[in-house]
Amino acid sequence: MIKRLVIWPLAALGSALLAYLCWALLAYTELPVASLIERYGTPDLRQAAIHDVPIHYRQSGPGPAVVLIHSHYFDMGMWDPWAQALEPDYTVIRYDLSSHGLTGPHPGNDYSMAEDVRLLAGLLDALEIGSAHLVGSSLGGNIAFHFAALHPARTLSLTLINSGGIQRQPKAGREGEIPAWADRVLRILPRFVFQRFIDWMIVNEELDTRKIAERFHAMLRREGNRSAEMQRMRQFKYRNNAPVLARITAPVLIQWGAENPQLPVSQVRDFSQALGAAAELHSKVYRNAGHVLPLEQPHATVEDFRMFLEGLP
Repeated sequence: MIKRLVIWPLAALGSALLAYLCWALLAYTELPVASLIERYGTPDLRQAAIHDVPIHYRQSGPGPAVVLIHSHYFDMGMWDPWAQALEPDYTVIRYDLSSHGLTGPHPGNDYSMAEDVRLLAGLLDALEIGSAHLVGSSLGGNIAFHFAALHPARTLSLTLINSGGIQRQPKAGREGEIPAWADRVLRILPRFVFQRFIDWMIVNEELDTRKIAERFHAMLRREGNRSAEMQRMRQFKYRNNAPVLARITAPVLIQWGAENPQLPVSQVRDFSQALGAAAELHSKVYRNAGHVLPLEQPHATVEDFRMFLEGLP
């Protein structure tokens, strides 16, 4: 009798897990890029082969070039409010990084910082843009400041929004330690997990995050993106970027969420100290804001960015 009382619940649990697994593999299957373009594409969407990577990008507006580089896991759609505000006066360029959005996996499986910078330079070359104002959020900020250090003549200004690049060292031996089974788990995670993730990063409770989470999940399901994202994380290297930041001579604006749960606001001070050679340095911290400022406080942040540009010599 006791054995039956133990075995029956375990058997029922096993059957439930198997049923969920079969359902999740069908419900969260990969999405063809064509269907995502149909859902999220716009008339100004373009594609260019940059070093054999099919970069999807959008370009709009006249005037000096402003390049917007999105956060890790997101896509260029996070910049829609900024683009609408800037395109009357600036040429606004935004694109999906490799392993993200419509661009998808890198054919050579290279997700290094050096390759991200090379792809950005190649995109500017393809668009015949000699120099630009660079804006990067989170991972995008990391890419932007590496580009600015390597290509000072092509960098009119640099804006870092909750930027990656200043982080504590991991424990010895744990860098890139992501087990192979994590790839399979990512494929069956229920959608509410991604909603919770978005709500963790975005602290403004007045913002309806459902559409943001829906797009976030859909783009992650783009053919090959989930595997590519896992490879990007495995290839990530912790580095002392102080020497890189010290080489930047362009004017710099730092924008940060006061309640950023991922990168503490103290990093504003760290970046400011490292950017000693910058021609100008301005910073602003936004209350009731977390890690994704272009979505949480788009109007305030883009207006401060415009004022920053208008104040440049």
